[in-house]
Amino acid sequence: MAKEVRVVEGKEPKHFLTIWTSIINSAALIETNPERGYGSLIVEHVNSNSKTSLKMWSVYGKDKERVRVTQIEPDERFLNSRIVFIVYDESSKDKDKRLVLWIGSASLKFHETFAQNIAEKFSKRFSGGKITTVKEGKEPSWFWDFFGTSNKDYYIKNLTLTSETEQEKEEEWRRNTVKMWECTVSSGLFRVSEIRDFCQDDLLNEDVFLLDATPLLNLKPSSKSKGGAGKGFGVLYLWIGELAHEKEVQMGIDFAVQYADLIESQKPNEKIEVKVVKKGNETEEFIGLFFGWDLKSEKGVGGRKEEKEGKRDSKGRWEFGSEKELGVQDGREVMRMFGKKYKYEELVRKEYVSGLDVSRLEMYLEDDDFEKVFRMTRDEWENNVPEWKKMKMRKETRLF
Repeated sequence: MAKEVRVVEGKEPKHFLTIWTSIINSAALIETNPERGYGSLIVEHVNSNSKTSLKMWSVYGKDKERVRVTQIEPDERFLNSRIVFIVYDESSKDKDKRLVLWIGSASLKFHETFAQNIAEKFSKRFSGGKITTVKEGKEPSWFWDFFGTSNKDYYIKNLTLTSETEQEKEEEWRRNTVKMWECTVSSGLFRVSEIRDFCQDDLLNEDVFLLDATPLLNLKPSSKSKGGAGKGFGVLYLWIGELAHEKEVQMGIDFAVQYADLIESQKPNEKIEVKVVKKGNETEEFIGLFFGWDLKSEKGVGGRKEEKEGKRDSKGRWEFGSEKELGVQDGREVMRMFGKKYKYEELVRKEYVSGLDVSRLEMYLEDDDFEKVFRMTRDEWENNVPEWKKMKMRKETRLF
């Protein structure tokens, strides 16, 4: 008797994807009509909303059976050394410069092979010209003209795999990939669970997530490498959903700081930053760590719900704000703020850092104000007052 198994998009198991690998529909691969509501198995579709005729796909996967092709925002800032990109400009007058494979310096051979097969389908159906292969660091000037910029300062660049055989390179690639953990107290206990093969849709609005870019430190090029490394390698990002509980926020930041300290103890020459990012205000560095990101997400699980006026420039490129404009915070500084004491009036007016335990605001009162408000010392409060009476006094003093 056949069994019915529920498979979630983006989380398809290896044996499921294997069924579809040999029957890829080339029409679906390059379909860009947002009205076409097909489900994506091997190929994910994203409506880029770009004003340009440029299209871009990332080709990635941990092994040959789980390679994915995802249409992404056509922007050179999202190039990534660890994967292969297909870049297609349907308006190019030169057919031989219309379809390009960009090969990342730390990508794998099967990424390139899979991308080549996809590009051949593109060429037969649409391009009509040859497929031009461009290796990272050796791009001709006309490649950057695709994007209307000479900017080569993308985020994950010039990485290297040092292993000799292809099998060893695959193991090294998998060992040094970006990781993401969900931090939640939904069960009553603080739990940290790794999200394997993570994507934008995993960012639940009710939770806190830790995105760990530090494994990329193991793939950084030597100081002699031309152009140097990209940005954000030694960073732990803590993403906070709009509906995340204050306890999740505080414990998530505390966990991230302790984790950063642990990494620094193992890599004494590295300085690990902890950056707190709020939903809807993700930086381009943060987005660049994902293999695909919908800048106009309607799902409320990451990205911006709507495209506000002025977010794109005249060339259709998305304009990101600075970290200061987006409200990105230093995790260690936020932890110090958690230990800060406040005046009674500040707590009543809610003039305190996000993430405090609002069910026990009296903990953050200055000592003088504490004794003035509750007419007892902290020790008397902790040892002599039952919990039901504490709750009543918090309500009476508006510290609840």
